[in-house]
Amino acid sequence: MGVHQNLPVLSIASVLLLPLASIAQWTQTAMPKSQSVLCLVSHGSEIYAGTNEDGVFSSTNGGATWILKNKGLGNLYVGGLAFSDTTMYAATDSGLYVSTNDGDSWTSAGLTDINAAVVHIVALDTSLFAITNDYSSADQYTLRRSTDGGSTWALVGLPPSYASVLSVATDGTILLAGTTSNGIYRSSDEGGTWTRLDSDIFVSAVAVSGDTIAACDSKGVQRSVNSGTTWSSQNTGLPTSFLAYAITIDSSAVFVGTHSTGVYILRHNSDGWSAINDGLQDGGGVTSFAVANGYLYAGTFAGVWRRPLTEMLTGFKSTGAIVPTSFSLSQNYPNPFNPSTVISYTLPQNTLVTLRVYDVLGRVVQTLVDTRQSPGNHWVTFNAAGLPSGVYFCRLEAGSRHQTKKLFFPPEN
Repeated sequence: MGVHQNLPVLSIASVLLLPLASIAQWTQTAMPKSQSVLCLVSHGSEIYAGTNEDGVFSSTNGGATWILKNKGLGNLYVGGLAFSDTTMYAATDSGLYVSTNDGDSWTSAGLTDINAAVVHIVALDTSLFAITNDYSSADQYTLRRSTDGGSTWALVGLPPSYASVLSVATDGTILLAGTTSNGIYRSSDEGGTWTRLDSDIFVSAVAVSGDTIAACDSKGVQRSVNSGTTWSSQNTGLPTSFLAYAITIDSSAVFVGTHSTGVYILRHNSDGWSAINDGLQDGGGVTSFAVANGYLYAGTFAGVWRRPLTEMLTGFKSTGAIVPTSFSLSQNYPNPFNPSTVISYTLPQNTLVTLRVYDVLGRVVQTLVDTRQSPGNHWVTFNAAGLPSGVYFCRLEAGSRHQTKKLFFPPEN
């Protein structure tokens, strides 16, 4: 039985959120732990959660209180939520619903006449993309597209052969689709044409941010920092038995939420994952992520939890801060690269920092950093698009210390 409409949900967590905000661990929001959360989305400072039996919840105060927003929602099993400007969409077991007033009321937006559940939804420019699960086959996931706000829908086929689509993601510019057998596809024209980026893998979740793409698959996690041109397996630190349906990319890290072992972080200057489960209860069961108000929110089988991004990205643990004791410039990754690469370095103290890239004649081609920075781990992306191929040099200067690394930007085949 669902919770009554528009009833504010309060708990002791609403009292604890403020004093716990500075503690380096996950804290439970006021969403009841009895709620199984299937999806999260943020819009400005507001957080929305879709659940498996009580519809849509929203919070305007970081999770201190939650309110049900189900008026007109024809089905309370909500597997996906998405915004297109100020219009909100909810994917349910019996079609797609739309709201133009922040979820205060809902109307049907199509996909009610198919024998399938809508399990995921994303919006990109003038298009909507929905993944539907055919009731006649638990393994058949179909990608559909609408260009008129959901009034009409067309099937999307991915060449060279049709593949069941489990995940879809966008950064507002490109669209990625992860399939059950044919890897990852990319579209830069709202699904009109597709390019296959990786092949013959089972992709359970995919995320994109600029040139960085990360995907959970049958091998663990694959990452590309050059828009899918080259890939590397990133499995060090992950459990041997790995199943994940939640992944997101911050400017400084990749986060993965697993089915039973919690949350892991891969910082862009690291080749290994770290578990970040302090305070997270009941084994995780992470289904989704959202970023808002300086926090990473995790939807789980036991409500919504949150943790400050700052302490996770800078390597702080609940036992105290880890501050590097030495100055170092790491080799860029990947190297060779085309056309972008990540450059990371560590600082033992607060100092004025410059990070520049030079060509073989000693001319500055890009200044990546020129500011005072605090001690800790830092990283930046160098994009060589528009520059001639060849050898470049990255020089880090911090106070009286400096280091240089060679970068190799090969010509295209």
